[in-house]
Amino acid sequence: MKRLYLVIIGDMVHSRKQTERSGIQNKFHTALGYTALKFADAVVSPPTLTIGDEFQAVLPPDGPLFDMLACFEFSMNYLPFRYGIGLGEISTRLNREAAIGMDGPAFYNARDALETARHNGFLYHFKGPTTPRTETVNLLLHWMSLERASWKLLKKKAYYLHGRALRQKDIAERLGITQPAVSKMIGTPGVHLFRQSLAHVEQLIGAMT
Repeated sequence: MKRLYLVIIGDMVHSRKQTERSGIQNKFHTALGYTALKFADAVVSPPTLTIGDEFQAVLPPDGPLFDMLACFEFSMNYLPFRYGIGLGEISTRLNREAAIGMDGPAFYNARDALETARHNGFLYHFKGPTTPRTETVNLLLHWMSLERASWKLLKKKAYYLHGRALRQKDIAERLGITQPAVSKMIGTPGVHLFRQSLAHVEQLIGAMT
């Protein structure tokens, strides 16, 4: 059985409408570099700027997909991105220095998934084997897309910092808000279900190999 890989293509939403393009590009490069360094031991090919406002990364199927994206998004101060996630083979030689110069079904699936996400307004979409697991993954990803769309910036930051095991008091101090406000943000059923869904998606994808 041939080895499968997880390819992620991230695309900045409405990038041409963003003001201060040069500043955003600098932040983009910095965020990718920081994320690549932090997850160097966990990826096959690090997050790499490709064309325009897109980046690619290659992970093992059981890699830290959402931890990596969360780190990148926090570094970008949550400028909106959408993601195509593809599972499949890579038919060319692996490039472990940068996620470029490779080809194969994993990349085709990620590109198709990104186009589906773009067409339907989803944050995430996945394409892999045609199995009930894939359908379940996308049901969860689409729900996660809708849930995350309702979160304001401070809630996204509080969620991320809580996931890094910071205490509510420390999160409040870092964000300049009260501890009860943090508790209210991260204590909702939607937030708990989002975190559980995220973990379940990673388990389902990892089980497809």
